[in-house]
Amino acid sequence: MATAAKKSASTEVEVIGANYSVDELAGIDSFEAALALVSEKIGEENVVRADQEIGDGFKLLENKDTLIDTPFIIVSWDFHMGDHGEFVAAKVVTKDGRKFIVNDGSSGLRDQLMGFTAKKNQRGGLLCAKGLRRSDYKYTDENGVEKPAVTYYLDTSA
Repeated sequence: MATAAKKSASTEVEVIGANYSVDELAGIDSFEAALALVSEKIGEENVVRADQEIGDGFKLLENKDTLIDTPFIIVSWDFHMGDHGEFVAAKVVTKDGRKFIVNDGSSGLRDQLMGFTAKKNQRGGLLCAKGLRRSDYKYTDENGVEKPAVTYYLDTSA
């Protein structure tokens, strides 16, 4: 293993890095080859996962049905402008420890959290003992075609 440790000019700490030759870089023909080269140059123990070392462990929730009848706490939320208007990005932790980012721009979850924020001036610490509930309905689009739609709400039933 040829680990190249350098002193960083701004921090004066040892920095692990690697110098690659043009031939080494040109020889990379797959993900596996790149991983092997980096592991060889800086040491396998120094190849780390970005989601574990840099991220906060929350992953984007792909399907809100996952949270139906699933207790969770909303740790924090923020409002953002997107391509289709304002949406909420909420960080939730389920009772069994899964961590998700839930994005919602509908009149359900987003509006509930906007109302709570306005009422309490608070953007976190909301326990959802019954998880989400789903509302299925139909709407008529601009061409007069009836289409199915879904809106998710925090289940606030007693």
